[in-house]
Amino acid sequence: MDTRFGQVGIEEMAFFRRSEWLDDSCMKLVMSHLMDQDQDENKRSCIGAVNPLYARVHDEAMKLQVIGSSPLRSSNRMILVPVYLDGHWAGVVFDNAKSRAVVFDPMQTNKYYNQACTVIKKYFGNYSSNLKLVRQHAPRQKDTNSCGPLVLLFFECMVRGMAVPNVAREQLAYLRFRYLFLTSKGVFCRSPDTATSEE
Repeated sequence: MDTRFGQVGIEEMAFFRRSEWLDDSCMKLVMSHLMDQDQDENKRSCIGAVNPLYARVHDEAMKLQVIGSSPLRSSNRMILVPVYLDGHWAGVVFDNAKSRAVVFDPMQTNKYYNQACTVIKKYFGNYSSNLKLVRQHAPRQKDTNSCGPLVLLFFECMVRGMAVPNVAREQLAYLRFRYLFLTSKGVFCRSPDTATSEE
């Protein structure tokens, strides 16, 4: 499947399942979908994003290369930044329209907030230096594997200009299915264009 970050194999969508930890391919799919939701008259996205792969690359030169090749511009209305912290997803949104950098850690711990802020200063200072740092305090992760879907919900709410709601544990399966459906781009359904008159 095509994304703004490159190809993602259809089999990668299996990570949307109920108890799976979301990998960077799932993050790419949803973030690419969100970027498509706000485009200018030239069909360029007003939302920028950093390729989630950067967060798991250990080589500094390669990490900077992945960031540099990400689909973002300093003129973007918002920039979505997934932050990977020792097996845990957090997220930051550079909201240029409101001059703020909103940091979200689903676990709501000082440890992860501080680590996310360190990553932002180290790799994204040129985008965030003039933005006021704000912590997003909801929703709170209550298990060990829902950090990814909650970060994606945070990104979606920021892009749509909505308050980020609390999410009950029972709603997480729906949230995962919703993102699977939104990003599948019809790969599981036959397109009406391919139907023939013989059927």
